[in-house]
Amino acid sequence: MPNYSITLRTDPALQFPVPTFEPAAEDSPSVIAIDIAPKGSPAPFGNHGYAWVDICDKSIIDMDTGAMPKQGFNALRLGINDHAVWVGSMQFNEVDPKPAPKPVEIIVGNVPQIKVSEAQAEFKETVTVGTPSLQPGLASKSHGIALAKSGTGYFSTDNYPTLIINRDKAGQAIQLRQNGVIVGTIVVAADGVTLTGFKQIDSLLQRVAALEAAI
Repeated sequence: MPNYSITLRTDPALQFPVPTFEPAAEDSPSVIAIDIAPKGSPAPFGNHGYAWVDICDKSIIDMDTGAMPKQGFNALRLGINDHAVWVGSMQFNEVDPKPAPKPVEIIVGNVPQIKVSEAQAEFKETVTVGTPSLQPGLASKSHGIALAKSGTGYFSTDNYPTLIINRDKAGQAIQLRQNGVIVGTIVVAADGVTLTGFKQIDSLLQRVAALEAAI
């Protein structure tokens, strides 16, 4: 039966241990995999779910007592529960002073390309989307956002992407800011859309001139 070994890297430049899992020498060449799974069909452990791994930013065990530390710490959570697969940032032992929650960054080519924090999601470059792929909440439900194309079951009418913001209640759908200051809004209601903060043609002559220029 194939076996594996756990060894420590011996690079003298390393100032910390690096254990390495690999197939046993007699099984070379060979691939390797790690599975973490519950036994049988247990109920999920609270919101943690059925199986998970935490990679922490602080020591989580007091070597003298074996107890968890009193200070809070952050962790990368890889896990699965009864409603989702989790990949993200977790906080534990949130005593005062609580640690600031760390954002999640998706790295490609050693460079963070997408950063998700409590406040916002930031994209380094233009995001290429599929059919559709931007759908937090899904516009086909009572509220949400979708980027749709024809044939996807949303509301677009041609083969070009359509950004859909759907609300089940009247209210502000888009807020425009300049340097943190609100300069315009788009408010939707059952009877139509209201724009605030947009430059308007104030005089009748300006309106006529604009219409003539458009003809």
